[in-house]
Amino acid sequence: MNVIRQQKIDLDKQIQLQQSQITDLNRHIERLDADIKRLTEDKEILLERLNDLSQSVAQKIDEIEEMEALLKDKDKIIEIMNKKIRDK
Repeated sequence: MNVIRQQKIDLDKQIQLQQSQITDLNRHIERLDADIKRLTEDKEILLERLNDLSQSVAQKIDEIEEMEALLKDKDKIIEIMNKKIRDK
């Protein structure tokens, strides 16, 4: 009888230990789930910011190309005007 009682006590201790471990693991899982949610939200915000920045860069590139075209036109006009002045 004492052996059975001791085995029951040992099993109860093991059950308590495992329940404690399960509780700790559940808390850890909850923290990790919260971290995943926060990181997912951060990722979405960063993707939106990246998209905004990409659009801004594309717009600036278009503006620069437009300015370069205007400068080329200006240079052509100056060249034509200089030629007309020389031809007079």
